[in-house]
Amino acid sequence: RRQIARSARHMAKRLLRFPKYLCQTMPLRFPKRVECSVCGWQGRQFADNLWHEACQCPKCQADVRHRLLMAAFDQLPAIAFDKVIRGKSVLHFAPEWQIEKRLRKQAGRYFSADLYNPRRDLQIDISRMDSIADAEFDAVIACDVLEHVDDDRRAIREIARILRPGGFGILTVPQQDNLAVTFEDPSIVDADES
Repeated sequence: RRQIARSARHMAKRLLRFPKYLCQTMPLRFPKRVECSVCGWQGRQFADNLWHEACQCPKCQADVRHRLLMAAFDQLPAIAFDKVIRGKSVLHFAPEWQIEKRLRKQAGRYFSADLYNPRRDLQIDISRMDSIADAEFDAVIACDVLEHVDDDRRAIREIARILRPGGFGILTVPQQDNLAVTFEDPSIVDADES
């Protein structure tokens, strides 16, 4: 009887942990039309986030940019996971937690980096990587980072410097479709980014 009571309490605790997740994901689960390339979740559609409709995985919270990166690694031969990540030396700026786990597990050497976050392996400025030797990394990843950097051109030169010959710089920036011109004004500074 004690064992049954313990099992019942354990089951009740497990059930109480998931009601929010289930309430949010059950309406999205069937039929299975989409799949998250980060965690493998399948469902009718992705969940909404604060800015976009049907774009966020309800299981791992990966957004479109995360899924595109993982899909590219999995499906594009030029940047296949085995060619760019597996067994390689990787430096990942402002790593997305959904992706960091997989990369850290499969890279030969993996370093997370961020200028302000002390929980990263390296606390370093992407445009001033003096502590990193030339040609030290096989891959540098910076998704949606460069738009926050004062001197993005210097950051790109630094990335090129620390990459080994034949290495990969995987850099993304937010984009908006159908813009006639790109507007860039270095005098506009957002106080939140200082």
